[in-house]
Amino acid sequence: MEKKKISVQEYINNCRDEAKPWLEEIFKYIEKKYPSLESKILYSLPGYNFKNNYLIFGANKSYLSIHTRVLTLIDEGESYFHHINRGKGCIRIRYNQKDNMEPLKKYIDLIISNSK
Repeated sequence: MEKKKISVQEYINNCRDEAKPWLEEIFKYIEKKYPSLESKILYSLPGYNFKNNYLIFGANKSYLSIHTRVLTLIDEGESYFHHINRGKGCIRIRYNQKDNMEPLKKYIDLIISNSK
């Protein structure tokens, strides 16, 4: 049986309540600052695809994961945040760490500027 394809907005609408404000703010920020970028579902998660990289967001039970293919950007990005965890190819921010939203936007800028 084939999986039903969903849109980024459907993904956000269907995710946990704790994740929605994070994802809504992130996608609104990217849409405003980078209007030429098109969001899409990649690997069953919402994000952006670039020639040699991707930026993907995962809404998990207690944290948001930010995935990129370029591991050096994860190393560099760790210094942007307060009290985060690192996964394989991602950075994890707990939903209760609201003070990490502005650093997250800077991290997004870092990934996008190194991916065009």
